[in-house]
Amino acid sequence: MGATGQGVVEFAGTVTGLQPGETLWIVLTEPVPRRYYPAVGPCAVDGNKWSCRAITFDGPGAYKAFPLMADAEGTSGMAALVPGNATSSAIEPVERLPRGTWQWGPEVLFATR
Repeated sequence: MGATGQGVVEFAGTVTGLQPGETLWIVLTEPVPRRYYPAVGPCAVDGNKWSCRAITFDGPGAYKAFPLMADAEGTSGMAALVPGNATSSAIEPVERLPRGTWQWGPEVLFATR
């Protein structure tokens, strides 16, 4: 997974083994207390490449993000949490992610200016 941008961050990467009905999302995190910020998704998948719409960050800062896979139940749960507006101030924290979701890759640390 890669992230690029200055205030506007786009996420993209490769995926293998995605099963029919599974979707990919991006979740932001903060370490203590452990909170999750369901940010964008479902991401577009074309073959083994995926990309998500950009997130606009309201100010500079350091962030962590990771890709999240979801089955049908998790997709429904994530859809209820992800804001229609991909701006950092619109993303609400949750303490638990929906059932039917699992972290698919490592966390990536990035910063905006």
